[in-house]
Amino acid sequence: MVQIIPQRMRYILLLGVTACVIFFLFPTIGHCGDPVTGRFRTSSGTEIVFILIIGSSAPTGLIVEQHLELGNSIIGTNPGARKIDDNGIVKWLFRKTRPGQYTLTTQLAQPLKGKIRTTVRYRAPDSGALVTKTITP
Repeated sequence: MVQIIPQRMRYILLLGVTACVIFFLFPTIGHCGDPVTGRFRTSSGTEIVFILIIGSSAPTGLIVEQHLELGNSIIGTNPGARKIDDNGIVKWLFRKTRPGQYTLTTQLAQPLKGKIRTTVRYRAPDSGALVTKTITP
């Protein structure tokens, strides 16, 4: 019974040291994901739905551009787009973003013709570097 106590103490000490190493050497272990991601919920038909996901380290602002091929007639967006270009580019500007999901919807007069992609641009919260991501269905 005397040997069990030192072995148990060594185990507890090892567990404590391991926890301290993980906590102090890898403080961002819970923040490894991207601050901004996204995915298409629907990318065909007359309604395009894009889900924008802002992580816990949200950038202060971001630009989202949805690129449609020529020949698509855009009749509306929700939330309202900042600009709808004749070349098939829909642009949203977001300021003071908060963590969570944002749903961006584009309504077309006719079913989508051709391909679609979304570009998201923002400054990385930790470094200030400009980040550009292109997301396709």
